Amino acid sequence: MAEYTRTDIKTLAPEIAPLLRENWSERHAHAPKYALAPNLDAYCDAEERGYLYLYTARINRALVGYLIVMAAVRPHAVSETVGAVDALYVMPAHRSGGVATGLLQFAENHLRGEGVKTVAVGANDPRIVRWLRMTGGYTYAETLLEKEL
Repeated sequence: MAEYTRTDIKTLAPEIAPLLRENWSERHAHAPKYALAPNLDAYCDAEERGYLYLYTARINRALVGYLIVMAAVRPHAVSETVGAVDALYVMPAHRSGGVATGLLQFAENHLRGEGVKTVAVGANDPRIVRWLRMTGGYTYAETLLEKEL
């Protein structure tokens, strides 16, 4: 059974690096737009300011997944804080055992306690969209478009 915790990015940085690379290669295998080059200082700064939350999933103490959420007050609705999922990754060997669902639920419960009212998740894989809608209770909020400049 997986154990879920909130941890700080600086402590976890060396351990999470291989999973970051795996996540990146999966997401960008067919159309790499840019190289993976995380800015650890920016992540640490956001965490220190209370904007970044890092959650982990472990099985037998081994890191098998992580979830990074960036939280911010909506500028046009200051009574609402929204959390945007920056990254969610679970190692392939642990994807059918409920680890991602447990990790997301753990994070949602913690974020609710921090005053976050809404969590937004971007997904470009129809299977992930279906999982979020069926398991997580997520609904369509908007369509995100992107343009390279």
